[in-house]
Amino acid sequence: MKKETKYLYTSYKLLKARNNATSSHTPITKQKLLFRLLISTFLCFAPSISNSENALIYPQKQTSEISGIAAVNTSTFLASHDQKKNEEMAFSIISISHIGKPIKQKYLPLTKEKKGILRDNIADLEAICKDTSSNFFYAFESQNYNSTGGRVLKIELDSATSKIHVVDARRLPPGFSNTNKEGYNLEGALCLGSNEFLISDRESGKIFKTKWNKDTLFLEATKLVSDGLSSEKLTGYNRKISDLSLLGNVIIASAANDPEPKTPEKKDFGPFKSLIYKIGSIDNSGGIHLKGEIEILHHINSYKAEAIEITSRSVSTLYEKSTPYQILMGSDDEKLGGSIQIFALNIPLSVSFRKHSNSSRFDEGEP
Repeated sequence: MKKETKYLYTSYKLLKARNNATSSHTPITKQKLLFRLLISTFLCFAPSISNSENALIYPQKQTSEISGIAAVNTSTFLASHDQKKNEEMAFSIISISHIGKPIKQKYLPLTKEKKGILRDNIADLEAICKDTSSNFFYAFESQNYNSTGGRVLKIELDSATSKIHVVDARRLPPGFSNTNKEGYNLEGALCLGSNEFLISDRESGKIFKTKWNKDTLFLEATKLVSDGLSSEKLTGYNRKISDLSLLGNVIIASAANDPEPKTPEKKDFGPFKSLIYKIGSIDNSGGIHLKGEIEILHHINSYKAEAIEITSRSVSTLYEKSTPYQILMGSDDEKLGGSIQIFALNIPLSVSFRKHSNSSRFDEGEP
């Protein structure tokens, strides 16, 4: 029971810390705190669970706000952070080893030429993804660059020195510029390979396809893929898409609710909630096929999911009959900080892997 005892102690400390942070607004008694802990522990360590549930397979890690996650391999992930002032806090590496072991996080120094489009500091990152046909990562700012809209940063991760090198950048398409008062607010992004991306508007759930342009400083004009999400299952979530991820040919999205309280002093204290759901698929020719109705994979209470990555599982867990995938979720809980959580994905997905993809997120030999 050593593993369970360690999880209980870690979880109690984290729940207590979150309670203390909000005690001036919504105090929770010690009895309620312990009750939540017991329920959480039961869900995580029950010997068997139904296919309609997902299980937390690591104690969560408290961290600064996380806005994006991209897999380097099945146990290492590159995260982006929605910081506004210090670009040295823009990226970090997340490492997982084995169930019961703590999740590790380390901020990475970065280098870039401070001229031209890279002159301004990196700020307000909202998403990050890895190009499936190269070793480059792409990080997406939201409406930051020179007050004319955000940038897409093309970056390299030097594993030997644990440094980030910003190679190049492009500005977001004009529709995502904050000079346009009715412009879109980028929150999620997905790398499709061959320098193509899906980007999404967080409020409407509209999804666009765009591409890196070698000849201009802007991404190519966007092509509307989805005219928004109107599913009743997303009722009560004011951010229809907070991030996008790809598992083989399956497109996964997260939604979140960031409530607007009636009194200013309660702003950014929640209560938050999130969903992870299947939104569609990609065929072998790169065609996007969105479902008429979303398929919910996981509910997350009390956290605002802003970063998700679905990967093959890197460790064995208590749930041997579950599908071999895990959900890595990063939250941005505003004044409550952020967290990293990993769930076993126990809902069977019909997944195929495109032949031209050489994504490092899957171990060699997997389907």
